[in-house]
Amino acid sequence: MSKNSIKEKFYEGKTYQTSAYLREKLFLSAERCRSILQGYEHNSELGENPKFYDKDIIKSIIDDYYNDEVKYKALEKRKIKQEKERANAEKISFENSESELVDAGEWVLVNHRIEKELVPTMLKNLFSALGLEFDIELFYKDVEKVEKYKLHVGNFGIARPLEIIDAENRLLGNDGYLKKK
Repeated sequence: MSKNSIKEKFYEGKTYQTSAYLREKLFLSAERCRSILQGYEHNSELGENPKFYDKDIIKSIIDDYYNDEVKYKALEKRKIKQEKERANAEKISFENSESELVDAGEWVLVNHRIEKELVPTMLKNLFSALGLEFDIELFYKDVEKVEKYKLHVGNFGIARPLEIIDAENRLLGNDGYLKKK
């Protein structure tokens, strides 16, 4: 996989561009673009690799290609060739992955199950590795107790029964439902 090339940089109020920018616009090889730019002055304050050229220089080179009939025809041929190569690569990629395509409905079901079960499964595995177990039944009972109490009695200005206090402490605590295997 090729690295991402730097194409332009804004410095002291001016835009500077590299041979990679020229390559993208004119569909030339990297070597050819560097060769074209060799005779032009670059901004050495921005470094030597890549070299940054004033935007106007790059624009004039691009305009030259678009205004010269011979260069423009060659540019169009390179564009067509690159597009054919892209389409062919896409076709090969599609053909290779066609057997891996999943029905959208299947994908939704699989994705839903992953979202639903990922965290609980990870926690089960973690607790198991630590030699602990999560008491899910006690957790459900505590949630039910606390929520029923809040619904029927409320929580403001009334002393709670010890059973509800213990259940809430377990729910809010860090290890209320962990037990040794």
